Amino acid sequence: MKLLHVAGPLESSEISSMSCSGGEASLMADAGVRYRVNFRALKEEQRRPLKESLGEMVTIANPLDYHTFVWGNREKQTTAFSAMMKGGYALNLIVLDFPRQDRCDAADWVTTCDAVIDAANATSARAGIVASLGENMPEQTALSLMAAGVIPFFGIDEALAAVETAAGIGAAWARPAPPKLLNGGVSGGGNAITLSEHEAKTELAASGLKVRRARPHRRRKRPPRQPKASVSPSCSRGWASPTRPRPGPSS
Repeated sequence: MKLLHVAGPLESSEISSMSCSGGEASLMADAGVRYRVNFRALKEEQRRPLKESLGEMVTIANPLDYHTFVWGNREKQTTAFSAMMKGGYALNLIVLDFPRQDRCDAADWVTTCDAVIDAANATSARAGIVASLGENMPEQTALSLMAAGVIPFFGIDEALAAVETAAGIGAAWARPAPPKLLNGGVSGGGNAITLSEHEAKTELAASGLKVRRARPHRRRKRPPRQPKASVSPSCSRGWASPTRPRPGPSS
């Protein structure tokens, strides 16, 4: 719902992922197998700016592990995030797990959020920040991201499921609208009549609509019942004929 609320339906399921560790990049790649999402390969024009901003030791790929060489540096992070967001993806995700606010200083995490917002504004691209666990995204941070047009996600699976749903909605909206139904009113001031199924299918077929072959149902006439034959007492079990005496022992 947050994705649809902030960004609306997506035009495709092509997404990018960025994180500062290879473990998070692997989690995103593995989870993507379970959903209809596409971590499309980077374009050639993206590779050089990413390599220049992140350094030679970083493997340029999607999902991208950008390491910690630019961690805490808002300007360099913005440059790297912008290079990724220029790839024409429907959504660009950054994996970011916040520490506990009561025990840690989250200043560098806030810097990363600011860099994501700066990059999204500079490229007019959609961006989202994904916490691998819901409790790793402070509520106030989520509200601040939404106010800046960046979608907060509470969980990797939840984020990818949202992308799949939003892309499906976008695909449905992009399809041509079905033809309008015919006006059901009666023209010429006549009276409406109800057709039988066979008559209706005949009319539809005459208008070019494919319908299954139909045949009118004819009720079969049952043959008249024959009267039951009467049973003669002489045929009954244990009865003797009334015209002949029952044989006795003497006969």
